[in-house]
Amino acid sequence: MYLLSFFSSFIIASLTFIKGNVRSVIILLLIITMSLFVGTRNYGVDPDYEVYVNSFSYCTSPQFEALDFVLFEPVTFLIPFIGKLILGNAYFIEFSFFVFALVGISLKIIAFSKYDYFFLSVILYCSYMFFYQEMITIRAGVSCGLFLLAIDDLVYKRDKAYFIKIVVALLFHYSSIIYFIIWILVRLKISIKYFYGLMISSYFIVLLKINLLTLLKLDAVFPKVRIYLDILEVEGGDAVNVFSFRVLIALAIFILFAYKFKLLDKNPSFLVLFKIHILSLCFFFALSTTANVFSLRLYDMLSVGQIILMTYVVQVFKEKWVGYIIILLICIINLYYIFGISGLFSKYSSWLF
Repeated sequence: MYLLSFFSSFIIASLTFIKGNVRSVIILLLIITMSLFVGTRNYGVDPDYEVYVNSFSYCTSPQFEALDFVLFEPVTFLIPFIGKLILGNAYFIEFSFFVFALVGISLKIIAFSKYDYFFLSVILYCSYMFFYQEMITIRAGVSCGLFLLAIDDLVYKRDKAYFIKIVVALLFHYSSIIYFIIWILVRLKISIKYFYGLMISSYFIVLLKINLLTLLKLDAVFPKVRIYLDILEVEGGDAVNVFSFRVLIALAIFILFAYKFKLLDKNPSFLVLFKIHILSLCFFFALSTTANVFSLRLYDMLSVGQIILMTYVVQVFKEKWVGYIIILLICIINLYYIFGISGLFSKYSSWLF
């Protein structure tokens, strides 16, 4: 069923080469099809389903207090609350999952439509991020969708529009605060060579095993950070794999675009996306000595921009088919990893079909 979902999206997205109003209808069909697949999944399909059921239930219970917003984002309360008002206790959980899926997917598809190579963006998205973010990290999935939509504002210096989207993203996931830092670093017009230097420095943090969270006293500022560190101290945790398949692909993309930088640096969208890509790797390496939850979360929050960035591979080669082949190979690797190696998903089933 997972591969069927990918190929269905592949076929529908391929029809968007048709121009005019028909294209808008096809994009809408794509959003609905994808939303129904992930938004109507049953319990047990993904590892975090039960966690969200418990969160939605608690946040709409009499035991929920205002202080709980320190740990639970406002939308974790708001969407299930609306679901209870409309459908009652029987179906508010299903309502919540579907709304998260619909919003997250819609934001990303709309964002893709603002750039060239819409089809390539969709198939890259459907080969990994679609399953991972819209089925497991659903709150982060919506936040990433808002950020992806806001990148165009960052490129063309529409600061008000950018900040509005990021503030809304914070309602879905507090980690979205990283997007304010991205705005600062991109708007400062720092030369790309300093971004390269920052990336090298972040890798030295890995080698020297420096814990930035405690060094910068971030655990004293953010309650969630302190909680995660306390749990890690008691229970231990798996070391971050700094050379996972996703990171290796990201590094390969970085090397390719760094080598061909002069070919694309006049494109403002590419320049911003490339800087975000470098920063995603910097944060990943710099926080990899702390805990999985920090390095991987921020990497996921930023690496969503890779989906659009990777499509520029087509412009790097004289023979464009080489770029298409590379993207297709990345999709195959993504699908093989997420369904053949990761063990994240069980057999798919849906309450709708």
